[in-house]
Amino acid sequence: PVTLHFAQYLEELLMFFEVELSQEDKEIEVIRDFTETHFEVEIDPEKLQQVLLNFLQNSAQAIEKTGFVRMALRQENGDAVIEIQDNGVGMDEETQNQLFKPFFTKKEQGSGLGMAIAKKIIDLHHGEIKLRSELQVGTLFEIRLKGVVHG
Repeated sequence: PVTLHFAQYLEELLMFFEVELSQEDKEIEVIRDFTETHFEVEIDPEKLQQVLLNFLQNSAQAIEKTGFVRMALRQENGDAVIEIQDNGVGMDEETQNQLFKPFFTKKEQGSGLGMAIAKKIIDLHHGEIKLRSELQVGTLFEIRLKGVVHG
């Protein structure tokens, strides 16, 4: 793990994501909601990038034509909390319950491993993922990385 400025790290990730989005035939607004930006975290940057890009790409795929993907960042009791929210198609309860199980997918081209790997990486960061989703309203993922904040 390395210690780095978290808001700056997330900003670079979002800029990369926006380049990817520009290749899509959709109008998706990327919203940044970084309330606290002056703290550092101790993480594995490559592994966490894989996780966050997976969440962002899934959010973009859930949006049919136009919508938004919002990333929020805050600090709570030494934890870094990231929210990724979209106003896409949402998920039913069964999908939500199966989401992090290996080989579960609703995508024609999906392996069903992306979210299982994401959960494993968050677990390795001593973190947790919460999920709220409603059909035709959207999805909100909250990723809490425990005790990683410095400064």
